[in-house]
Amino acid sequence: MKDGMEHLNRSLRMHRKPSRAQRGMTLVELLVAMLLGLITTYFIAQVFAVAEGQKRTATFGTDAQVNGAVALHTLRRHVMSSGYGVVSAPSALGCAMHGQFGTAGTTTASPAMTLAPVVITAAGSASAPSDGVSVLTSTKSTFAAPVLTNGTHMESDEKAFLVQGGSHGMDDNDTILAVPKGWTSADRCLLLTVKQDTTNPATTASKSRVPHVASPSASSWNATTAADWPAAGFPDGSVLLNFGQMRRMDFRVNELLASFEVLTWTPQGAGAAEQLNSGIVLMKALYGRDTNGDGRVDVYDTTTPTDNAGWRNVRVLRLAMVARSGQREKTPVTTAAPVWHVGDGTAVNYQQYPGAPTVCAANAATCDLPLPISHLNEWQNYRYKVFETAIPVRNLMWNAEEP
Repeated sequence: MKDGMEHLNRSLRMHRKPSRAQRGMTLVELLVAMLLGLITTYFIAQVFAVAEGQKRTATFGTDAQVNGAVALHTLRRHVMSSGYGVVSAPSALGCAMHGQFGTAGTTTASPAMTLAPVVITAAGSASAPSDGVSVLTSTKSTFAAPVLTNGTHMESDEKAFLVQGGSHGMDDNDTILAVPKGWTSADRCLLLTVKQDTTNPATTASKSRVPHVASPSASSWNATTAADWPAAGFPDGSVLLNFGQMRRMDFRVNELLASFEVLTWTPQGAGAAEQLNSGIVLMKALYGRDTNGDGRVDVYDTTTPTDNAGWRNVRVLRLAMVARSGQREKTPVTTAAPVWHVGDGTAVNYQQYPGAPTVCAANAATCDLPLPISHLNEWQNYRYKVFETAIPVRNLMWNAEEP
C-alpha cells in the first residue's frame, strides 16, 4: 500500500513539472541565434555586393568597348570617303573657298573653308584637350569628275562656263566650285550653283556649257558680285569641281557630356550637334605626311598645311579615341592617364594642348604620347580604353590631272 502511494505521488509530480523539451528557448539562446543569423546575412550580402559590383564593372566595361569601337568606325568610314569628287584635281588643294548663298541682298556668306578632304582642329586648352576633325566631300550619286574651262570667263560674261571635253554630268542645282588656274589668296575659289535659263540659249546646259544664271534664287550660290570674282576672271584651263550637294561634317568630343558628336554644315551655318556615341571623353588626331615623295609617311603632326604643296604631302590621318566606363568605382582604379603608342622611327610632333611641351619630336623607336584626362571630375575612379587607327586619305592619292 505504501509503495503504491509513493508511486502515485511521483506520477503526480512528474505531470505537474514540464519536461525540459517543453520549456522553450532562453533569452540568451535567442540573442545568440539572432547574432549568428546577422553575421551570416552580412557575409552573404557582402558576397552579393562584390559580385554585383564586378558585374556592373564588366557590363560598363563592355559598353565602353562597344562605344569606342563604334565611334572610331564611324569616323573612319567618313574619313575614308572624304574628298570624293573634289580633290582629284591636286592643283586645287588648299584653295580658300567662298561664296554667297541666297538671293541678292539676303545672302549668307560661306564659312571659312579650305578645299581639303580632312582638316584637324587642334585642342583649345588644358580643360578642352580634344581635337576636332572636319570632313568635306561631294554627295554626287553618279560620279563627280573635274572639268576644265575653255577660254577666259569674266563676271560680266554670259552666265555660263564653256568647258573642254564635256560637262561630265553637271546637272541643275549641283553645287560647283570654280578654281582659278594659278589661284592665290586673292583669287579664291568660288562656289556657284548650276542653273540654266531655258529662255536664253547662252545659258542653257549642254555638253560644252555649264550655266550659272545671273538671277540667283533663294537656294543657289549665284548671288555674287564682281568683288567675289578673280580680278582677271577665270582663265582658260581653270577647274570646275562638282559637289552635288556639298557635305561638311565636324566631328568633336563634348567633354561636358562625355559624348562623340557631329555637326553637319549647311549653307545657313552649322546645324545642331547630333550625339553619335556616349562615353567618349577624348579624341586626338595627327596628320601623316610623306615629305620626301617615297610613298611612306615620315612625319606625324597636327600642323594644318597652309599651301598646295603641304596638302599634297598628307597621306594618312592617325586617330586615338578614349572611351570611359560608365561605372564610377568607389576607390581609384586608374593610377595614370592612358598613353597612345606611336613610333616606328617616324618623327612625331605632338602637343596635348596649346602650351604643353612637344612630345617625341625626334625620330623614336617607341613613342608614348600622353592622353590628357585629368581635367575630368574624379577621373581616377573610372576605367578607360584607348582605340587607335591610321586611316589612309585615299582620295588624295587619286589624280585626274596630268603629272
